[in-house]
Amino acid sequence: MPEIRKYTSASTPVILVGTKEDLLESSETKVDFKTALRAATEMGCSKFLPCSSLTHWGLSESLMKPF
Repeated sequence: MPEIRKYTSASTPVILVGTKEDLLESSETKVDFKTALRAATEMGCSKFLPCSSLTHWGLSESLMKPF
């Protein structure tokens, strides 16, 4: 986050996008939604948006309507 904030103002919204949502069930290193949301909050992100480019799940929410 420090590097992002170096090039933006403190009021610029930052969104954490969790990719590869389709792999959650089969992944050994999966991160659940609550953990990812907590990490986004701790980093000062405005939102956490999970998505999958493979299944297109969450893409419209993540990319078309971020705020």
